[in-house]
Amino acid sequence: MRTLLELIKVRIVLLTTASGVSGYLLHLQTIDREFLLLFAGLFLASAGACALNEYQDRDLDRRMARTRRRPLPSGRVRPILALWVATVGILSGLSLLTLATPTAGFLGLAAVVGYNGIYTPLKRVSPYATIPGAVVGALPPAMGWVASGGALTDEAIWVVMAFLYVWQLPHFWLLLLHRSGEYEEAGLPSIEQVFGPRRLSRIAFTWTAATAVCATLFPLFGLVQSPQFVALLTLASASLIAVGAGGVLRGTRLAATRSFVGINIFLLFTMALLAADAVVR
Repeated sequence: MRTLLELIKVRIVLLTTASGVSGYLLHLQTIDREFLLLFAGLFLASAGACALNEYQDRDLDRRMARTRRRPLPSGRVRPILALWVATVGILSGLSLLTLATPTAGFLGLAAVVGYNGIYTPLKRVSPYATIPGAVVGALPPAMGWVASGGALTDEAIWVVMAFLYVWQLPHFWLLLLHRSGEYEEAGLPSIEQVFGPRRLSRIAFTWTAATAVCATLFPLFGLVQSPQFVALLTLASASLIAVGAGGVLRGTRLAATRSFVGINIFLLFTMALLAADAVVR
């Protein structure tokens, strides 16, 4: 079981599923048939896409210390089994999402194509693959929103999607600074090679600050209404900027690690706050 959870990258799958659930709760604070279909469909489709990514990257994973102990490069799982897990997960997940609403199924298909068909091969040839690839991570809340009866034309869900898109860029770049040299070790083009660590650190801070600013827009679109929650969101956003600024000034790998941890905690806190505010209204 542990090997299977590693194969599907269960932490990413749970985060993706939670993101979709947050989008659902923001529009409709009820657990019904569509909610269960969304939850199961998003979990399975994400698991399948992650297993397919492991299959696609098995040769690269052998070259990096961080990834060479994953199920495929370590030999614990055969490639054909990973393909079966990916196929079953993607097809069953997309089917359930489509049962929730055809729009959710279409968005799920777009996410799989974007992740496995565009981002995964693009990162082998371009250091800028994360920029289009981040679109994939912004789609789950939209799936939850439409599954609960919301419309894709609603401004509020686009604000949430923009927040998640912007968050992903410094998240990845800070991880790159934290694990400096691993991409080069695997023979992959790295944006750190293009800009250098000091300049990339400043770029990552700029996008970290942009992430905090995006979060402060939530009350303007009615996504956070409780005065107490608005105050917490403002405080968390200011703290994120302060931590990021400290990381830029120090310019060390440890500082990048702290900023990386900080921006991940900020995401979890913000999404939990959005869901909590929606539930207590």
